[in-house]
This record gives sequence, structure tokens and C-alpha cells, in this order.
Amino acid sequence: MAFVYSTKLKSVLGLKQSYSGVSELSDKRFELGEGTLWDEREQSLWWIDINEGKLFRYDTATSEIKEFDLGTAVGTVGLRESGGLIVALASGFAYFDPASGAIEPISDPEADQPGNRFNDGKPGPNGSFYAGTMGFYSEKEAGSLYRLDPNGKVSSIKQNVTISNGMTWNGAENTMYYIDTPTRRVIAFDYDKSTGEIANGRTAINIPRGVGYPDGMTIDSEDNVWIAHFGGNAVHRWDPATGKHLEALPIPATNITCCTFGGPNLDTLFVASARIFLNEKQLVNEPAAGAMFKVQTKYTGRPAYRFKG
Repeated sequence: MAFVYSTKLKSVLGLKQSYSGVSELSDKRFELGEGTLWDEREQSLWWIDINEGKLFRYDTATSEIKEFDLGTAVGTVGLRESGGLIVALASGFAYFDPASGAIEPISDPEADQPGNRFNDGKPGPNGSFYAGTMGFYSEKEAGSLYRLDPNGKVSSIKQNVTISNGMTWNGAENTMYYIDTPTRRVIAFDYDKSTGEIANGRTAINIPRGVGYPDGMTIDSEDNVWIAHFGGNAVHRWDPATGKHLEALPIPATNITCCTFGGPNLDTLFVASARIFLNEKQLVNEPAAGAMFKVQTKYTGRPAYRFKG
């Protein structure tokens, strides 16, 4: 799906704050870097390259990046309470053991839809794993949002989704925020932690034209969301309670895909980017495209939830 974007942030939202010290994690570049995930127990960062079917782990102690080939497109990755990872592959939900490289299939809710793949997702406060699908060519309303419960039950909780993307929960764990990218909206749902159910969807944030499309999302300890703007050269901080734009963090790459807080104090923002949709000339002019970035902030995030299955 081709997009045309404007990067004139100041004229649309106002560049409320700029950050110094945005740096690259390494010289590696990723075609479609996504799924940033901080493991506070291991002090390591996980992320994926979707179409390449690769999973990566950055060890902060050694600065080593380890690569895992999953053999198929991978949409997202989450931590398991019992250890190891859960992944959403083109072939469905599966457990992944980084130590052995073993992949254990769980369930494929769209086995009858070979034109779809999983995209973004993460475990929620109740220990379930939430992940959404989309068409390989971003066909309109071809996807759905699913909840995989610890007992293995899979439920479709939102249908007619085009590009299922960023999700996060507030500190009180009674609201879930969700993005279907082409709608340019962040939807807030009432969230029932006891069941994992969502209800009463309403618009929390409208993203104006001219600043890219909302992609991956995380939340800070003040309950403000940080959204990666694909095609917008920045991560933006928004107040979902009021819909107000708070500030922007410029990133030296056009296609920003997702972000998460990490580091010992959860105050480092890790930001993924992509080379996809950029032509050869654009790639020459944008050498940082596809990099994994990090920047020290004055804010803190929260530890990632873990899947309890």
C-alpha cells in the first residue's frame, strides 16, 4: 500500500519540544523494523523485521544483537510469564524458545485466509495476548483483532480492520487504546481486566493529515501515549484523555513504526523504523532509514505485560 506523506510537522501540530541525543543502536538496517519490546528482567530489547521473518535481541550488557530466523512473516512478539516468547506469525500464534530455536504452534484463527498476516500486538493486563491481522496488501477491512487467552481460547474481538496496529493500556488498567492505521484515530475501549473483554469504543485522538499515519504505540507513567507516525519522521506524545497533542520527538527517518520505553529506569525510548516504500533515491538521501534508534527522555514507561499461557 503506497502512501504520500508530508513532514512539515511544525505547521500542523507545532514542534513543542525537540530532543538531542537521538542515536542509532547499531549500524544494522531493517526493511520493516517493528515490535519493539523491552524485557526488564533480562535488560534486553526485542524487535522484529516483519517481512524478513526475523526476530532480534539486543543485550544491553554486551551490546550484542542476536538474530533469529522464524521462517515466515512475523507480526509481533510478546514475553511469557513462564519464560520464552509468544509470537504472531503469518501461520498463527506460536511459542518461541530463543534458547533452542523451537517454534511451537498454538492456533491459527485465520487458516482459511492465506492472504492475511498478523501485524501488531502485545500481552495485556489480564495475561492474554492481543494481536490483529491485515491483508498482505492492506486490503480494506480484511483483518480482525484477536485475543488469545492463557487457556488457549482465541476470540475475535474486533472485525473489519484494515491495518491493525498500536495498542496499550492505561495505568488503572481499565482502558485499552487501539489503532487501525488508515482511520487516523486512536480508539479507547473500556477494558475488563477480569475477562479481557473490550467494550464501548470511542475516538480518543484524531491524527491530522500532514504528519504521517499512526502506527505503533506505547504509554508513559503519566498515561500519555507515544505514537510512531509512519511517514512522519517523528514520535508524537498525545494526551488520550483530551485528544491534545503534547509534543513531538523528531527522528531522522521517514517511516517510524513503533516505540517502547526501556533501559534500567524505563526512561529510554527505543524507536524502530523501516526502509519499505522508499525508492533508491530516497534511501540514498536517508541513510538512517531502517535503523533502530534510542533517545533519553524525561519520562518513564511501564514494564511490559506478560502472557500467562
